Amino acid sequence: MSAHLESSEIQRLAAELLGGREISDFAIGFIHNMKATEESIRAVHAVLTELGLSEEKIATYAQLLGRDPETIQRNYGNLRRIGLSEEKIATYAQLLGLDPETIQRNYGNLRRIGLSEEKIATYAQLLGLDPETLQRNYGNLRRIGLSEEKIATNAHLLSRDPETIQRNYGNLRRIGLSEEKIATYAQLLGRDPETIQRNYSNHIGLLGGRECGRSILTTFASLLGRSPDGFTATFQHLAYIDRQGGNGNAPIYEKNPILLGTTSAKQREKMAFLLREIYDYRKLGSDEKKAAIKGVYRLVSDNPQLLACSIPTLERKVDAIRRKAA
Repeated sequence: MSAHLESSEIQRLAAELLGGREISDFAIGFIHNMKATEESIRAVHAVLTELGLSEEKIATYAQLLGRDPETIQRNYGNLRRIGLSEEKIATYAQLLGLDPETIQRNYGNLRRIGLSEEKIATYAQLLGLDPETLQRNYGNLRRIGLSEEKIATNAHLLSRDPETIQRNYGNLRRIGLSEEKIATYAQLLGRDPETIQRNYSNHIGLLGGRECGRSILTTFASLLGRSPDGFTATFQHLAYIDRQGGNGNAPIYEKNPILLGTTSAKQREKMAFLLREIYDYRKLGSDEKKAAIKGVYRLVSDNPQLLACSIPTLERKVDAIRRKAA
């Protein structure tokens, strides 16, 4: 019967099997605690190689070398039956070393929640969670007000730290989002709480801190996911449009708040299209071009929905837009 290997022997054998690659101290300690032998390590390495894992991937998840080949083979078979491709299994190779009952239990729970096999394969990392953590997160999301369908759509939230979700939920409620709105924009619950707060502070500051600005951010809650730089660039561009073509009425962002979620580059692209197709910019003289530029600013300021349209939509509406611009 082969003797259990000491840490230095594990390191030496791993380097031999993995082309000189070093493995982590955690992996060495795990393999040692599993009382692995040279024969068992070589057998597991052979299985992992046969399953398609590269030496680099095995080195990354070297703790797998401390498992027994039967567990790895059983997990591989279960994951393939669940619907994971060979590539997906290689990406989440750590699943091969888990207790097979854990994977089966999580799979059953996820199916009961409403996740399809395709969704489970997409979020394969959920199969490796502690089943109690998975259930606790599911319960928390249901108490917050998310339906089973919404949880299935935002399955990544099941793997988030429960404290992060609770903190984001509390912050979003304090900002003024209703439970229904939070459920609609459930992806915000998985963001870094400091990021959400920083985005809100930046955005509300640009919007003047007024009730109108707060209403925009709570109604169009996806804006809370926009970075300060992106939001600021868009806000400044819209403000420039108001200065160039506004008629003193409400700012363009109040007339069409959804524009705050688009990029200034896309807005400029659409204005360039309008200049070409509505004002025949290329055929104009210098003085006429200045008037056309002024005209396009006035056009989009009065009709901000044009900046929310795609270029193909604008192409279909050219005749109607020309009548507006006349």
